[in-house]
Amino acid sequence: MKKTLFKLLCICLITVLITSTLMACGRDTGVTPTDTPATAAPQTPDEPSEEPAETVDPIKFTIWTGNADPGDFVDEDPVHQYIREVLGVDIEFQYTATDATEQLTLMLTSSSYPDALHLKPEEIMDNYITGGHLVEVGPYLEKHAPWLYEYMASKPSAFSLGIEDYSGRFFYVPGSFGYTEDFPCIEPSLGFRYDVWRMLAEDPADLPKPKDLDEFFEMAKAMQEAFPEYDGRKTYAFSGWFGDDWGAVWSVYAIQRFGGSHAWVGSATQADNWKQKYCFDSEEWMWGMRYLNRAYREGIADPEAVTMTMDEYNQKLAQGIVLINYYAGGWLDGVANRARAAAGFPEQKLVPYTWMKYPESSGITAEPITGQYFPNGMTGLYITVNCEDPEEIIKRLAWLSTEEGIAFQGMGVEDVHWTYDEDGFRKPTDEIIEMVKNDPDYIEKTGIGKYGIFSNYYGGFDSKGDAYTILENKYYLAESEDEYDLEYKEILGLDPNLTVEFNAARAGMTRDDEAFLYETGIEPGSDLALIESQLFSMQAEYIGKLYLAKDDAEFDKIIDEWRTKAENINYMDYYNHINPIIEAAYLEYLAGRN
Repeated sequence: MKKTLFKLLCICLITVLITSTLMACGRDTGVTPTDTPATAAPQTPDEPSEEPAETVDPIKFTIWTGNADPGDFVDEDPVHQYIREVLGVDIEFQYTATDATEQLTLMLTSSSYPDALHLKPEEIMDNYITGGHLVEVGPYLEKHAPWLYEYMASKPSAFSLGIEDYSGRFFYVPGSFGYTEDFPCIEPSLGFRYDVWRMLAEDPADLPKPKDLDEFFEMAKAMQEAFPEYDGRKTYAFSGWFGDDWGAVWSVYAIQRFGGSHAWVGSATQADNWKQKYCFDSEEWMWGMRYLNRAYREGIADPEAVTMTMDEYNQKLAQGIVLINYYAGGWLDGVANRARAAAGFPEQKLVPYTWMKYPESSGITAEPITGQYFPNGMTGLYITVNCEDPEEIIKRLAWLSTEEGIAFQGMGVEDVHWTYDEDGFRKPTDEIIEMVKNDPDYIEKTGIGKYGIFSNYYGGFDSKGDAYTILENKYYLAESEDEYDLEYKEILGLDPNLTVEFNAARAGMTRDDEAFLYETGIEPGSDLALIESQLFSMQAEYIGKLYLAKDDAEFDKIIDEWRTKAENINYMDYYNHINPIIEAAYLEYLAGRN
């Protein structure tokens, strides 16, 4: 059975932003989780919860992360020490030097797996469940982390891995939740070179502030004309990484989203009851593809994008020759910004811009969209039957789901990494601020942000308005943002007390972008499975061809060729099969929200 995650593929990209490793297993520490009713998004307790009452003998707990071994930086970071000595869990991470899915399969075949697995919901976890290799954690969460259990139970389709037979039964502890509605993430956004944008007008009041994608196109074109080459190399407003599997589709889907479409996967169209349409049947998709081809034909889109890998794209960003980035914010912008700052050019940073929609001439109706938030669990802790006492995992680590525990995961240990200021806000030490600013290995060395397991947040603020994570902490922000960030905020009238990313996200329309999961009912090796595989291969092939089309006639000819091939494999059989399933799952999802 193939499980499809309809709206939330971007979760995997957000996970790149945060190094999230894990922990768990033990005995009673006297921790009493606060019982908070479930609401539209998980709410952490307003009142401080009881600290762990006493130290206990730690229990060794092994967790496979599926990541490459980061190496040894310190004997033991302070966060791990706290978890070991106070919560009584001695974590041992296991890594893999091979393909993660391959390793999961090998471990499943031999039943040779550690106490727990840490990963996003993956298709192979269905086999772990049906084969009896995982522990059902719902009863333990209900007993020891009731607010978390109630929230999960209110949205069974999102937390039960989408398997009908297991609806309402939970086989993983949500590790990291997303951003909150008040503080959404910036995903996605267009980023652009700040210094080149400033070239376009002496008076900041005259700088272009596009309201739709056509205006943004003209701004991008003006930027490249003002900055046609750098360090002897031609610059491009747009580039990409079509040479990777997802790189081939990323840019065109991104353009859809910037215009206000709400779907990531394929050509699904929200306005059409979330029914999927194939690429050339979707107005939004076709508009986005023509937008990119227009950029290529007018000389502002990089022809090498068709063959580049993501690493090669990152190199071009870091070299300062790409002026527009499809995924702004801390992830890919960070690659470029750190590199340019290290080269002595901090003004060459990429900054996000998102306040746009489709132009009226497109005929597509969509609202401007900027931030979004993910109140559902992302990465999770799957406890295997090899764990000696799974209830102790939940009981001992339940404190981490409280407000104090969430801040512990994102800020580190009180009196070691931070202290309270006179107003009761967490203030990192000067040493920690400098380390986070300058040391790429600070997570491994300090443990800050490394141990997310119980309803941790990637971003957002607690009930006092104090940031959960150090990257949004106001003291770190004051030290880490430069004059260009401050000027950018002033020009656009943004809140100086929030990160540029949070400002951009809050300025647009936010929404609940929860995942709803469904089973396609397509058996491996079946005719429908073959059609699905062929459609994906054709999509990757034809996006590159369309991007490089010399004129409208060639573009249309390529579309006709693609459509003929799709019709020859009866592609509508696939969509006629899955669309009723998607619609039913979506209606069930909506009913669960009401």
